[in-house]
Amino acid sequence: ESLMVVRYEEFLNNKTGVFGDLLQFVAGTRHHGLNDEEFDRNLGPVRKNKQSKTSHTTAGSSYPPPSQAMMAYLKQVFKPFNDELADLLGESWRGVWDDDA
Repeated sequence: ESLMVVRYEEFLNNKTGVFGDLLQFVAGTRHHGLNDEEFDRNLGPVRKNKQSKTSHTTAGSSYPPPSQAMMAYLKQVFKPFNDELADLLGESWRGVWDDDA
Protein backbone atom coordinates (compact mmCIF):
# COMPACT_ATOMS: atom_id res chain seq x y z
CA GLU A 1 0.00 0.00 0.00
CA SER A 2 1.12 3.55 -0.68
CA LEU A 3 0.30 6.91 0.83
CA MET A 4 1.09 10.36 -0.50
CA VAL A 5 0.93 13.35 1.83
CA VAL A 6 0.94 16.89 0.43
CA ARG A 7 1.24 20.11 2.38
CA TYR A 8 -1.66 22.42 1.63
CA GLU A 9 0.76 25.36 1.34
CA GLU A 10 2.59 23.52 -1.44
CA PHE A 11 -0.69 23.04 -3.27
CA LEU A 12 -1.56 26.74 -2.89
CA ASN A 13 1.79 27.77 -4.34
CA ASN A 14 1.76 25.29 -7.23
CA LYS A 15 -1.73 23.91 -7.84
CA THR A 16 -1.18 22.46 -11.29
CA GLY A 17 2.19 20.92 -10.42
CA VAL A 18 1.02 19.34 -7.16
CA PHE A 19 -2.16 18.06 -8.79
CA GLY A 20 -0.01 16.54 -11.54
CA ASP A 21 2.09 14.83 -8.85
CA LEU A 22 -1.09 13.47 -7.24
CA LEU A 23 -2.35 12.16 -10.57
CA GLN A 24 1.00 10.54 -11.27
CA PHE A 25 0.81 8.86 -7.87
CA VAL A 26 -2.73 7.49 -8.21
CA ALA A 27 -3.14 7.05 -11.97
CA GLY A 28 0.33 6.93 -13.47
CA THR A 29 -0.16 10.07 -15.56
CA ARG A 30 0.45 13.75 -14.88
CA HIS A 31 -1.97 15.02 -17.54
CA HIS A 32 -4.99 16.92 -16.24
CA GLY A 33 -5.34 19.94 -18.53
CA LEU A 34 -6.19 22.43 -15.77
CA ASN A 35 -4.48 25.70 -14.95
CA ASP A 36 -4.58 27.69 -11.68
CA GLU A 37 -7.51 29.82 -12.89
CA GLU A 38 -9.56 26.69 -13.61
CA PHE A 39 -8.70 25.29 -10.18
CA ASP A 40 -9.95 28.50 -8.55
CA ARG A 41 -13.10 28.54 -10.67
CA ASN A 42 -13.95 24.88 -9.99
CA LEU A 43 -12.60 24.40 -6.47
CA GLY A 44 -13.03 27.89 -5.00
CA PRO A 45 -10.53 30.73 -4.97
CA VAL A 46 -7.88 31.06 -2.33
CA ARG A 47 -6.37 34.49 -1.92
CA LYS A 48 -4.04 36.28 0.44
CA ASN A 49 -5.47 38.88 2.80
CA LYS A 50 -3.70 41.91 4.30
CA GLN A 51 -1.96 39.86 7.01
CA SER A 52 -0.54 37.46 4.35
CA LYS A 53 -2.64 34.61 5.66
CA THR A 54 -4.91 32.60 3.41
CA SER A 55 -8.58 33.48 3.27
CA HIS A 56 -11.10 31.21 1.58
CA THR A 57 -14.06 32.52 -0.36
CA THR A 58 -16.96 30.17 -0.88
CA ALA A 59 -20.43 30.97 -2.20
CA GLY A 60 -20.01 34.71 -1.68
CA SER A 61 -18.82 34.60 1.93
CA SER A 62 -15.28 35.12 3.17
CA TYR A 63 -13.68 33.40 6.14
CA PRO A 64 -10.91 35.40 7.84
CA PRO A 65 -7.88 33.60 9.22
CA PRO A 66 -8.06 32.45 12.85
CA SER A 67 -6.74 34.73 15.60
CA GLN A 68 -3.20 34.29 16.93
CA ALA A 69 -4.64 33.00 20.21
CA MET A 70 -6.69 30.38 18.37
CA MET A 71 -3.67 29.32 16.30
CA ALA A 72 -1.55 28.96 19.46
CA TYR A 73 -4.27 26.84 21.05
CA LEU A 74 -4.67 24.63 17.97
CA LYS A 75 -0.89 24.13 17.67
CA GLN A 76 -0.78 23.05 21.32
CA VAL A 77 -3.71 20.65 20.90
CA PHE A 78 -2.43 19.08 17.68
CA LYS A 79 1.32 18.99 18.48
CA PRO A 80 1.32 15.41 19.85
CA PHE A 81 -0.58 14.21 16.78
CA ASN A 82 1.69 16.15 14.42
CA ASP A 83 4.75 14.67 16.13
CA GLU A 84 3.31 11.17 15.76
CA LEU A 85 2.57 11.82 12.09
CA ALA A 86 6.13 13.08 11.57
CA ASP A 87 7.38 9.85 13.15
CA LEU A 88 5.48 7.96 10.45
CA LEU A 89 6.28 10.25 7.49
CA GLY A 90 9.94 10.96 8.26
CA GLU A 91 12.07 13.77 9.62
CA SER A 92 11.46 16.06 6.63
CA TRP A 93 7.92 16.49 8.04
CA ARG A 94 8.99 17.30 11.59
CA GLY A 95 8.00 20.84 12.50
CA VAL A 96 6.31 21.74 9.21
CA TRP A 97 3.16 22.65 11.13
CA ASP A 98 5.11 24.93 13.45
CA ASP A 99 6.16 27.50 10.86
CA ASP A 100 4.12 30.64 10.26
CA ALA A 101 4.60 30.66 6.47
